[in-house]
Amino acid sequence: MSSSVLECKPCRMESRADLHTISCIYMLELITGVFMTSKPWLASYDREVPASIEYPDLLIHQLFEKAAGRFPDHTALNFFGHIISYRELQETIERLAGVLQGIGIKPRDRVILFLPNTPHMVISFYAALSIGAIVPILPTW
Repeated sequence: MSSSVLECKPCRMESRADLHTISCIYMLELITGVFMTSKPWLASYDREVPASIEYPDLLIHQLFEKAAGRFPDHTALNFFGHIISYRELQETIERLAGVLQGIGIKPRDRVILFLPNTPHMVISFYAALSIGAIVPILPTW
């Protein structure tokens, strides 16, 4: 991306070209209601970055299970030097999923996770998803 400085004639702003172009287009779209693209962030992508990628039609916990099956001995988590392999993580997730079912959580139940960013959060998240529970993501936590 270019980082030259330019002056935008329509808005009379001087800015780095790459960042300004994106923000200027976005502002013009908001003001006029005419949208040049439905994905304005694509203008900021480097040329070699594709606009989209192909991915399997799987749920996120199924993607994890697939990775655990392919790379059981690889590191899944490294928490302050404590290494957890995909195999260990998957086994722990399955145990917690059984516990959650045992206390009555069933598919479509909502499970709120109010945990810090630790292995416990990862395990709880995937365990709840694996039994079909809905796990809202709380961005403020």
